[in-house]
Amino acid sequence: MLFKSKTKIVDEEGESLFSDNKDLEIIRKQYYNAIKALHENESALLNFINALPGPTFLIDVKCRLLLGNNALAQRLDRPIDELIGQNPFDFLPSEQFNYRREKTKVVVSSGTPTTFVDFREGRYFLNSILPINDYRGKVIKAVVFSVDITAQKKTEEQLKLSEDKYKNFLERIPEGIYRSDANGNFLEVNLAMVELLGYSSKEELMKVNIKEKIYVDAKERENIVSYFSNQINNKSARSGVIKTLRLYKKDGSIIYTEDHEHFVFDEDGKFLYREGILRDITDKFKAEKGLIDSEEKYRSLFETVPIGIGIVSPGGKIISANDQALKIYGYDRDDLENLYMADLYADIADNFRLMEEIAKHGSVKNFEVEVNRKDGTKLFVSANVTPMNCCNEESFLVAFDDITERKINEESLLKLSKAVEQSPASILITDINGKIEYVNRKFTEVTGYEANEVIGKYPRLFSSGFHSKEFYKNLWETVKSGQQWRGELLNKKKSGAFYWEAVSISPVKNNKDEIKYLLAVREDITQRKLIETELRVSKDRAEKAEKLKSEFLAQMSHEIRTPINIILNYNELLREEIENKLDEETVSYFDRIDLASKRIIMTIDAILEMSALQTGTYEVKPKFIDIAKNVLENVYLEYKSGADDKNIMLELNVNTSNTTIKGDEFSMRKIFTYLVDNAVKFTREGKVEIIVNESGNKDMQVIVKDSGIGISKEYQPKLFSLFSQEEQGYSRGYEGNGLGLALVKKYCELNNASIEVKSDKGIGSEFIVTFLR
Repeated sequence: MLFKSKTKIVDEEGESLFSDNKDLEIIRKQYYNAIKALHENESALLNFINALPGPTFLIDVKCRLLLGNNALAQRLDRPIDELIGQNPFDFLPSEQFNYRREKTKVVVSSGTPTTFVDFREGRYFLNSILPINDYRGKVIKAVVFSVDITAQKKTEEQLKLSEDKYKNFLERIPEGIYRSDANGNFLEVNLAMVELLGYSSKEELMKVNIKEKIYVDAKERENIVSYFSNQINNKSARSGVIKTLRLYKKDGSIIYTEDHEHFVFDEDGKFLYREGILRDITDKFKAEKGLIDSEEKYRSLFETVPIGIGIVSPGGKIISANDQALKIYGYDRDDLENLYMADLYADIADNFRLMEEIAKHGSVKNFEVEVNRKDGTKLFVSANVTPMNCCNEESFLVAFDDITERKINEESLLKLSKAVEQSPASILITDINGKIEYVNRKFTEVTGYEANEVIGKYPRLFSSGFHSKEFYKNLWETVKSGQQWRGELLNKKKSGAFYWEAVSISPVKNNKDEIKYLLAVREDITQRKLIETELRVSKDRAEKAEKLKSEFLAQMSHEIRTPINIILNYNELLREEIENKLDEETVSYFDRIDLASKRIIMTIDAILEMSALQTGTYEVKPKFIDIAKNVLENVYLEYKSGADDKNIMLELNVNTSNTTIKGDEFSMRKIFTYLVDNAVKFTREGKVEIIVNESGNKDMQVIVKDSGIGISKEYQPKLFSLFSQEEQGYSRGYEGNGLGLALVKKYCELNNASIEVKSDKGIGSEFIVTFLR
């Protein structure tokens, strides 16, 4: 029933909340509805985090687990029920435990979330610890979750490896490689190009204008520029062109070169750049001239040029070959000069293809073909075939290079290109100033922009306006200093929709440690951010519900305790005044009032204790305690008179001199208060014993043993559940609210203790509490 009271209940502003029992009943209903909503929210939250693939859990500021998903249980190989209330890091290897403990301390003390990557069991994991604050801003909990990023890390490593291979490939090629724009400015050159033209560095050569400083002959230069312009204007002319040019070196000397040039256009036909391979053929040119002038000069040059050269009859028989040709194919001179060209091809069809080209054009340039060496290994060569007269007979001069390594590198580059293009993450490459040079297919899927819409523009195109100028300033300062930048950006799609990305921007350097490009790997995390927002909203709602519950319980405790204490006081006064005038039966009425009032107070105490444990507000104060002297003797004296009134013998037997353990004194006293109270209450005759022993491994055991009604085997698994009683309904033979043993279980867990029960119906029970030392 509700007790009438003139007490006015107000809120923090002093406004009345309710003033009569009708208002109180409304609040009571709201309270139970709030509790129901809380349980529903907790269930929804648990279902949500269980759907996450990585370990996700909620801990308090002392790293005790409050909530966890199935992935966490699998990671620690323990059921979540066993982990609740314990530090989940305790079950990790020591190095992982210490690292996470320190990370968690920093988050709790600073209120700042943290993210870190670790490597374990052959995989990479991105871990995040997020603080949860109360209404005062104090950190009270933290959310920990882990995401497997092994695929992303491997993609990044493979991309870096492929880029290194690409750079190494360009630098290893003995021919000069260049890329230039429409104005004759170099965009890129390799070291062989620098050496070929006699310059000291790439930077020096790239400052030279091709049109103005390189060509020897003005007319030849005009023809090249004209041809170049026609190629640019004729957007369909994209095939490679081979030209023999005379060029100036830096020192003014002239070299003969063979230029294999190619013109690159975008999908809309817009000219992008000219690229080519420049080969110094000065020696070759002089050698060919020497062949006409002198057989001796021809032979010397024939043997010393660094490329393979052979003379072949019209029927394909090898007439002569130089040392480099022998080295490439692995044959002795006699062996090679007794073979036909067709004997060297890996696929005989390539021989017919070469013959068709010769018949059509008279000579062939850069004919690439796979051939067999003498030992059976295969390699690729690039051959130039030119008609010549040898010993007054028509024949062909075949000059070829081993391009096996180049072909392998080209294949690697192709794999890299496909990997980048098919990457599940958006990839964007810019120059050092941020101008976009490349985007992959995933970028188009995420942003809605086609590649041609963003190449040549800047990433500010995607800006949402959410981040400050200082934010972007820090980003650019980081990457331009040569460091990697990681963070989250709110960007805008072509449609105008906003989306969140996890972005990693890495500077790409050349062999001189100079930054040439910026590589951005971007992952759409919009859904994750929405989930985090929903999680925070759910947390706030749960915290408000918990606060309302705690405040309501505290108010109810006050409202019930006050009238009960008045009843107890007046009951005692009335009893003292008229006790000598009453018969024995009437006196017993006063005893029943006293017992009933104390029962209500104990029930309220149990409810408040359970609420504090469930909400994590109970503060554990561990210290060294003499459990026999400071706890058990007090409990014994408290229940001795009650046991005597029932003609029950209550004994305290201490069988060891070492009764000091570390624990929380209040909760330890509550453990044995509830156990002894139950033992006395459920024992009609016989005795109740409190026994203190020391186990073989020096752990402390306290046994509460009675000769009471006992507990059935069927009910024992439910013994420590909330509100659980073996006898239910109004007809049950004993009082109780079903909270006592549930509290005992939780208090044992707080004190690093275990509890077990041995009982037989009608014989008695033993509750054994073991404290680990």
